[in-house]
Amino acid sequence: MVLSSDTSKWQIFPWVDIDGLWPQTAKLVNGCIYWTIGMNDARVLNTATMQFSRMDKPPRRRGNEILTAGKTKDGRLCVVCAPLGPLTFESVLAVWIRRADDDGVERWMLDKSLPLQEIAGIVRCEFKEDNVKYQVTVRTIIDGFVYFSAYCGVWQHHHSTLWLLSFCLETAALNKLGRILSGVSYPYIMPWPCSLVGTQQANQLIQLKTHNSLL
Repeated sequence: MVLSSDTSKWQIFPWVDIDGLWPQTAKLVNGCIYWTIGMNDARVLNTATMQFSRMDKPPRRRGNEILTAGKTKDGRLCVVCAPLGPLTFESVLAVWIRRADDDGVERWMLDKSLPLQEIAGIVRCEFKEDNVKYQVTVRTIIDGFVYFSAYCGVWQHHHSTLWLLSFCLETAALNKLGRILSGVSYPYIMPWPCSLVGTQQANQLIQLKTHNSLL
């Protein structure tokens, strides 16, 4: 089922047996649903034909990784690999893009790597200390932007700081968007409401009404 943010109505699609795969771990990209967690290869469900297929994953780097599927600005399939702890200065957030090689064969190619040391610097986390837990979790990938959270917490005080950041796949720009209160937050893009698009005259009118109400 899909909920439209414009009409607030649900759209129901045909049922399909996903054979024990958890919907929570899947990502919808260009009409296909990708499961990339906990298996040697990816499972792909085409929502137009309701048929399953298999796809190889990008080559493994060092240690355990969590893979998240998404798409680039021009609509290409991509996967972001986030390492699981313990994290070190050598840990990176790796971006793989599915494209044709010189022989015309579709395969995964490493596009960009974001050092976790750079992420730690922007959120001011000294994760090299023994009593600090540092974790990066990819939330979603939308139109060429990777949205992820960076967690920095001190074990003995149970104090944590959770930041939401974005990484542009086109320019490699890393931006800190702000704090988030929960680890289950999910970013999404919605149409900009016309009522929130202000003009200079509208802003002056609002200020005048606010001033008069205080008199």
